[in-house]
Amino acid sequence: MKLGLISLWLFLPSAFLSAAAPVPDAVYRADMLRYPQHNLKSFAPDFKSPLASRVQKAPDFYLQYMRNFDNDPTYAAYEVTSADQALLADYLAKLPAVIQQVMRDRLVAIYFVKNFRGSGWTDVVLDENDPAKVYLVLVLNPEVLHNDLSAWLTKKENTCFSSDDPTVKVEINAGHDYQALLYILLHEGTHMVDYVHRWTPYVQDSFRQLFGLPATDTSFTFGWWSGYRTPVSSYDFPERANISFYGLNGLPQFKISDALSAYRHLAQGPFVSLYGSLNWAEDLAESDAFYFLTHKLKQPYEIVYSQNGKPLLRFSPMDSALVKKRFPILEKLVNGDGTPP
Repeated sequence: MKLGLISLWLFLPSAFLSAAAPVPDAVYRADMLRYPQHNLKSFAPDFKSPLASRVQKAPDFYLQYMRNFDNDPTYAAYEVTSADQALLADYLAKLPAVIQQVMRDRLVAIYFVKNFRGSGWTDVVLDENDPAKVYLVLVLNPEVLHNDLSAWLTKKENTCFSSDDPTVKVEINAGHDYQALLYILLHEGTHMVDYVHRWTPYVQDSFRQLFGLPATDTSFTFGWWSGYRTPVSSYDFPERANISFYGLNGLPQFKISDALSAYRHLAQGPFVSLYGSLNWAEDLAESDAFYFLTHKLKQPYEIVYSQNGKPLLRFSPMDSALVKKRFPILEKLVNGDGTPP
């Protein structure tokens, strides 16, 4: 997801929790509205239209914004096929009701972008006539249409590591019943709910600045996070400092031969994935996505670290006692009206 010139992918430093709430930054807001990718009048959305019909060919101004942001001139619009459209409609209908409702009310457009370096992002759009609301654009990598959950999650996971040892392999088993599109709709859809209903203190520090949000803890973060990117010390682990994905921060700094220790920490901690350990917004998005996949759709979720074909560690993150402590909150997110506990 992105906001102005700041992306969650970059994992920039954030303010720690403080008692005083900032005031909305009118100058920052005015600056964002100068850019078409963040101004609602650039899109002419129809919020009464079915969600699947909001798929559009990415306009040139948006593609250029993405190319500049990620310094990748190869980004190009992908035109969905009738089969793609049908799959998207089917998966949108499977999402929790709260995600569907937020999408109906706030989702401006869905763009599929070829050569996109991530899985997806949720980007912020502002209405110059209504400073209280945030609207959203969803960008998706078309490869999530054509890879099943296990294949895509394994591919994503391995972007975290440099392959210094060809005998070591990391695999994610999330079943083969669904395409990766479902996972990323759940993940990004949870970010959307978070933007609108604030299940975490703020989705990004820049979003806090924009809307003047108080940095008070929420039920989801209380006791688990001491700051946006800083878990409570008992749940932190040293390997987190080397975690990055998709090569967006340069080459991976994490050797796959050194990853076993990180997974051992993960297996005993409160986070459902390495990606979810990066900050509290990704923690929420990953937790909700995998809770829905495992508990509602009855799909497996297992991480296997092996060497020379022999598993050295095999575990299901949803079986962690600390992860299970958060299930009541996730159940409310999946089945509720969006109001945080």
